[in-house]
Amino acid sequence: MRDGLAQKTQFLVRDVGFLYVLADSQLRPSLLETPWGSSRLSETTGQRQMIRLILGILRILFRALLEMVMGVLILIAFSPALVGMGIIGFQFFVWLVTESWTPIPLADALEVLGVDLRSIDHLQQVWEGLASIVRFWLYAIPLSSCFLLAGLILSGCMAYIRWSLLDIFE
Repeated sequence: MRDGLAQKTQFLVRDVGFLYVLADSQLRPSLLETPWGSSRLSETTGQRQMIRLILGILRILFRALLEMVMGVLILIAFSPALVGMGIIGFQFFVWLVTESWTPIPLADALEVLGVDLRSIDHLQQVWEGLASIVRFWLYAIPLSSCFLLAGLILSGCMAYIRWSLLDIFE
């Protein structure tokens, strides 16, 4: 019993060792040539079928792994959109309690992060129209829409990359 298992293991190791050589034999038949003639393993069709089966299984496993990884990356890329929905939910909760909508513009978030918005005043000395446009957009754009837009753009880009990679391995 033990000798039979050792013999099967030895044949399996030998067959897997020639797997790559046999897989490439269609592209480069010279790989199968040895100094003492052609390889005995290359002449059997059963082994070629087994190699095709193993390569097909590896391709399926790689594709499944790629789909799982890209799915997780798409979810991570969508997370800013979830933050934007959370901001809207917070504003809605405050509205339910106080009956007044609390706007949260992009400028408030930038001030919390430590961005000095007084530099727009220096811009106003040179470019008055541009400074007024920048100031209007900073105070007019809701923070939630920035997060929603960023999350949708990122997840859309990741979905495009996923489809492109899956087309390559099709």
